[in-house]
Amino acid sequence: MTCAMAGAVEATQIDPATLDDETLRALLEQYAPGAMEQARAWLSGTDPSMLAYRVIPKYECEGDYGCESLPRCQQGYIPAVSHRCIINDCGKAKCPTCPDFVNELLQNIVIRAWCSYVCVKTGTSPPEVVAVGAGAISALRNIYFGPVCMPYL
Repeated sequence: MTCAMAGAVEATQIDPATLDDETLRALLEQYAPGAMEQARAWLSGTDPSMLAYRVIPKYECEGDYGCESLPRCQQGYIPAVSHRCIINDCGKAKCPTCPDFVNELLQNIVIRAWCSYVCVKTGTSPPEVVAVGAGAISALRNIYFGPVCMPYL
C-alpha cells in the first residue's frame, strides 16, 4: 500500500519546488484508497509463503529515514479506536518487496523515503491489528507526513 501510494503521488509529476505541505498531505490521503485496493489485488495473486513478513518493529527507520516510530493515524479511514502504529518497514522511494510497476513510478522527486506501519488497538493482548498505514518523507524539505491509514480487513 505504501509503495503504491507513493507511486501514485510521484506519477502526478508535480514540481516539488511548488509543493506545499498541505498539498502533499492531501495527495497522500487522496491516493490511499486506490493504493489499498492495488495492494489487495496484488496480494490476492501472491503466495503468502513467498513474502517476508516482519514481526519485529523496525525502529532504525526513525534515524535512517525520518519515519516516526510509534505514531497514531493522522489521516485516513481507521475506526475510532485507541491505537498505535508500529513501524515495520521503510526505504528510499523504492520498495524491494513491491511489484515492479510500483517501483517504476517512484522517481525520488516528491517523496524521498517511505514508511509502512501496522496499527494495533491499544490495551489488547495479543495485539489486535486495526489498520495498516503509510508515511512519506518529502524530498524538498524532509518533512514527515502520515501515517495515512486504512482499516485492516
